[in-house]
Order: sequence, then structure tokens, then C-alpha cells
Amino acid sequence: MDSKVLPTGVRYSNLPESYVRPESERPRLSEVSQCEDVPVIDLGCEDRGQIIQQIGDACTAYGFFQV
Repeated sequence: MDSKVLPTGVRYSNLPESYVRPESERPRLSEVSQCEDVPVIDLGCEDRGQIIQQIGDACTAYGFFQV
């Protein structure tokens, strides 16, 4: 994995162990159903009000969104 800068400004070559879930707790792709209507929000959109509205709508309707 490439070296990344985390919000703390510290460079890591891999994720700290506290960021990684044990394998037994990770989602199994074979158990995940397809969901084609997951809200996708373009954070690069120049209309900040639209982005805020989309995030609010996604959180209200789904509890999450995909960037």
C-alpha cells in the first residue's frame, strides 16, 4: 500500500490495526445483495446547496451514501 497521510498528518505505509476489523466481522460479499439505487453524490459539484441537500436526503432515506 502506498504511503498515505491520515488526518493527523502522520504518514503510514499501512493502516493502523485499530482501523481494521477482524476477518470474522467483515462483510461477506457472497451475502451482500445487489442494490442499484444506492445514492451516489458528486462532492465535486459546484452547487454546495445541492450537495448538502443530496447528503441529507441520502441519510434520511438510506442512512448512508456513496462518494
